[in-house]
Amino acid sequence: MCARLAQILHMQGRFGEAEPLLRGALGLFEDSLGPEHPQTLSCVRNLAVLLKQLPKERHSAVLPEAEALLRRAAVGYAAAFGKEHPEAQRVQRNLNNFIRWRSAQRAASSHSEL
Repeated sequence: MCARLAQILHMQGRFGEAEPLLRGALGLFEDSLGPEHPQTLSCVRNLAVLLKQLPKERHSAVLPEAEALLRRAAVGYAAAFGKEHPEAQRVQRNLNNFIRWRSAQRAASSHSEL
């Protein structure tokens, strides 16, 4: 229930309200289903995506966590379904895109400081 409400708030752009609900849902999934369950991994991925969309002022605090969460989801999906599974490939693409985006953000930041 918390995860569904968090998704709705996320879709509405209400990231600050969605974040604590999604974190709570993740804790519940981890406790009840285990850390490697596909539903838990889906919540992990959703939290990572949400963290990236938080205001830029929070990026330095949350982007390392978002990357770690995406790595966890990518490894978990590959272990659960195999690397060739569409969902495992999708999460791996999410991670690759995130890493490229973050690298571009760092490069832009270093150029603006010159």
